[in-house]
Amino acid sequence: MPPHSQPSRSHRPAIAGGDGARSPVVAGCTLALLLVATTPATAKESDSFTHRWEALAFPIGEVRGEPVPDFTDDLNDLVNTLFADTLEELNQENRRLNRDCRDPAAQRRLYHRVRNALGGPVVFTRNRLRPAINSHPKNFKIPLPRSIYRDFPPWRSISLGLLSKFGDKMAEMVRFDLEEELVATGGEVAPRGAVWSVSGPAGDEVARFAAADRRPATAAGRAYYRLANGQAVVTEDGRVTLVTPILVGSDKFSHFFFRGHLLYRRLAGGEPGRLEELLDYNYGLEVSLWGSKSTGVAAYGDLVANFQGLRFYIRLRGESFDGRPMSDPLGADTGFVDCDGGAVWRQTRPIDLRDYLDPAWDEAHNCNLVRSNGLLAMVERRLDDLAAGDSEHRYRCPVDRELIERTAERYGRFAPRLINA
Repeated sequence: MPPHSQPSRSHRPAIAGGDGARSPVVAGCTLALLLVATTPATAKESDSFTHRWEALAFPIGEVRGEPVPDFTDDLNDLVNTLFADTLEELNQENRRLNRDCRDPAAQRRLYHRVRNALGGPVVFTRNRLRPAINSHPKNFKIPLPRSIYRDFPPWRSISLGLLSKFGDKMAEMVRFDLEEELVATGGEVAPRGAVWSVSGPAGDEVARFAAADRRPATAAGRAYYRLANGQAVVTEDGRVTLVTPILVGSDKFSHFFFRGHLLYRRLAGGEPGRLEELLDYNYGLEVSLWGSKSTGVAAYGDLVANFQGLRFYIRLRGESFDGRPMSDPLGADTGFVDCDGGAVWRQTRPIDLRDYLDPAWDEAHNCNLVRSNGLLAMVERRLDDLAAGDSEHRYRCPVDRELIERTAERYGRFAPRLINA
């Protein structure tokens, strides 16, 4: 967890006497029930530590006897199938209304329907991706009463504290194996003292890593060396790849598609604003009543998912609602949906979530900010319990400081608003 927390003067309120006055506890519980009733994902926090290392064992983890493999291809297939269905529905709607897809109303409708088909939580609207993620057999769930947040009392964390006593509201945990090619062909991995050295075809060293925690093994025709930090170096037909498994809560995709749309709408629908100001607004959402003021935890991973969702919507068409060109803040190409000049939207290339995923989504790398020192102590005690049964791995955030610091470089000037290492 983070090395610091915001100071708090919170304390356990006294229960009101018999004068009929409503106590702060009753008022807080009433508010929590209202939040749960109106916002399905209010308490969908992630726990990236419990069962972390079992789930991320390479090449396939295992939690409670069930395999936890890489979910990237499955999720990409789900997203692209739903996206294609959405475009077809929009095209049918355009034909029925005799509407050109270049019409501003049709363009707004595109973003609205994509958000509702893929995002969430969207009250009273369709959200088809979330149930597909949450019911997938490759994911696993940590019951809130057994999570690192289970000690939060209702009077200090309205949603998590209340629901830990009555329900099971943690997000599904999803594993992604992020790959970075080190050598395209002709590479090899060899031990050199206390490190593994990766050499290119000319014998020149291109990378080195701390000693692996076990000998090379083979799976599905690939030789791999599992590193002590949870990464793996994989060799196959002379190609050398670095694999970084990360653990992401399914709630991040609600942020990606829904909050990302909110940020895009603010940026594209009105006067052009500075991205820095928009990211200040993004942070304000996370520490509001719908964030840490109800849960006790401000998740920087949520801030990153929101920002990456903003990139997704910018890249969708590469322009605002009024046709004003918009560029990706991180410099990638834009425009994977095009209008044929009539009623038809066409997808020009598939959506690949690997364009947006990175270790900053993982709350064990990108540290949460706990609202008070008291709540932080409760989490740290549970992390100590996990560490007591596993002396080989780190149970403090960040679990790999070098990795999250390298990841922060990707975000450039935006990193201070998105990364907490």
